[in-house]
Amino acid sequence: MRHAPCRSRRTAVLATVAVLALAGCGSDDGGEPKQGSRPVGGSSTASDPTADVAPDADLPLTGDVELLDEGSAPRRVVLLQVEEGHTETTTIEMTATTTTAGQELTLPMTVPFTTTVSAVSDTAIEAEVVYGKPTVEPGDLPADAVAQAQASVELLDGTTATVSYAPNGTVLASEVEVSPDAPDLVSRLLDNISSLGYASLAAFPDEEVGVGARWRATTTFTVGGVEQSMVSTYRLTALSDDGYELAMTGRSTTTPGDTVGGKVLEGSGTARGTLVGRTGLVSPLTSQGSGRGSTVVEVGGQRVETSYRTTSRLTTR
Repeated sequence: MRHAPCRSRRTAVLATVAVLALAGCGSDDGGEPKQGSRPVGGSSTASDPTADVAPDADLPLTGDVELLDEGSAPRRVVLLQVEEGHTETTTIEMTATTTTAGQELTLPMTVPFTTTVSAVSDTAIEAEVVYGKPTVEPGDLPADAVAQAQASVELLDGTTATVSYAPNGTVLASEVEVSPDAPDLVSRLLDNISSLGYASLAAFPDEEVGVGARWRATTTFTVGGVEQSMVSTYRLTALSDDGYELAMTGRSTTTPGDTVGGKVLEGSGTARGTLVGRTGLVSPLTSQGSGRGSTVVEVGGQRVETSYRTTSRLTTR
């Protein structure tokens, strides 16, 4: 019983690191996570031969974009205007607060990534995304927990993804290179960070739009091995020859399913934000948003409910 508080804190720390880690966290291993080893927080057992291997990770994909209101004149079709070789660096600053069994933890984190355009055609823009070294701020965590969180997020450093965008900004396909011996936590971190970053990217309709235009887009992504769907409604608040400003609201739902940490029974959330973009950039010039929601996971026959709040700010240069 003396070890229960420490284990509980470790569980909460990694749940917060993963932001919305639906796979759950719980560990009997007192060591720090290492690349290629079973991560602290993995709930696998020796009888599960696949538990040490990171599952496939995919970035969010955008479904059909439905125009609701074309807005006022003048109107135009908004398309990305980038050339092969274009490079941009984006930073996501996020703060996640999770509450489980009455225990609340807040963790600020910064994640950089670089996007390089490798090919451009009339129908697609191919790009390579390389994640840099994330950093963790203390938040309300004790020093040892901060060190554990930092060691966990650093597993993401160097992860590479190839992404195919349509000229209107929708994500057509993606492939993430995760080492086969990388711990499961790498994919879970990538799932959560990309859901915050890429799910907030602007996906424009194919039709001409003007100020006041509204449209709806559905984005699907995976968090902790469970599929989520975000239905976002965009409103165009400003439009220039080379830029735009948007307001966004969204609602997410989680598909029930099994994960290494338990069975996800239900989950839902809401989000809102603003974006300022340039057609010469793949990612927004700036965006900021907030979200909240909850998930219910069955672990060992018990229902565990986790609520979360997130804030994020994205900048590109």
